[in-house]
Amino acid sequence: MADIKNYRSLLSDLDRGRFKNVYLFFGPETFLINDAVKRFIDKFVSNDFKNLNFIRLNYNSIDFNDIVNACETLPFMDKKKIVVVDDCSFFKSSRTDKDTASDKHSPGISKYIPGLPDTTILILIAGAEVDKRLKAYSAVKKIGDIVEFSPLKGQEMAMWIEGRLKSQGKKISGADAFYFSERVLDSLFDAENEIQKMCAYVGERIQITRDDIDALVPKSLEANVFQLVDSISEKNTGKALYLFNELLLDSEPIPLILAMIIRQYRLLLHTKLLSAKKLSSQEIANRLSVRFFVCSKLQKIIKRYTESDIQKRLYRCLDTDAAIKSGKADQRIAIETLIVEFSR
Repeated sequence: MADIKNYRSLLSDLDRGRFKNVYLFFGPETFLINDAVKRFIDKFVSNDFKNLNFIRLNYNSIDFNDIVNACETLPFMDKKKIVVVDDCSFFKSSRTDKDTASDKHSPGISKYIPGLPDTTILILIAGAEVDKRLKAYSAVKKIGDIVEFSPLKGQEMAMWIEGRLKSQGKKISGADAFYFSERVLDSLFDAENEIQKMCAYVGERIQITRDDIDALVPKSLEANVFQLVDSISEKNTGKALYLFNELLLDSEPIPLILAMIIRQYRLLLHTKLLSAKKLSSQEIANRLSVRFFVCSKLQKIIKRYTESDIQKRLYRCLDTDAAIKSGKADQRIAIETLIVEFSR
């Protein structure tokens, strides 16, 4: 993986004036990919000539000659022009019939890249994953850069939130940025929306506080239950019980909370089984109909359990559900008992 750069190293290169004439962008975090494209435009293309010196194409709806023509045309009044090609299927080895038909141009791409004009920066955007054995990949690797855009996690997400707020003229402490990041489970698009809402909410005030976050960015039930199950897997009984009580204070019905806990353990079991089959993270996310970021979190948790462990917890949850529904157990005591038992 040493030949693959990440979002931060790409930005560092741009800040230092280091760039290549061809890039392969891939990964599930499309927000960062679009942001990287914007940074290339801002750096190399004058706003007055953007319509002439920035061209964005979709590989599914063009001919190979369209890419060549876009790259070969000289920039107007700028030293560089940016050509972006989305949905480049020739970086994937598993193809549908439609992909196979469109990928007939892959050899042409591989041969064309070495002769790319110095006046053009070509950015090829693939899907969440690529096959490093393919000729197109090797062609880019030889003279360009390959950049993977993975979901930001934990402290990385917190630093990104700090940076985005700073760009809006706002400040937030590191601890509060991390607290903010835990409220946004899904993607950077969601995080960006919450940041814009937060900036509008505080108005002229510079400092963003935890009270602001609590007032404007409520955790979803799914996010809270995910954290609860994660705390159980870390054997952090106190935090798990605290999260459960928070859900009760938010007036979440206990049967719904238990149903979500059962769902999380089912997802963990399926993730464990699919990981054993050597499926990629993106393939697992697709099969479970969850976001890639959520799948990454599930894969982190399953390392703490055997398949049998997860099955036992799932059966125990189902038994508790039956006991509650039949009136044999008090709802709150039953869930608290379950949490303490699981996190011992």
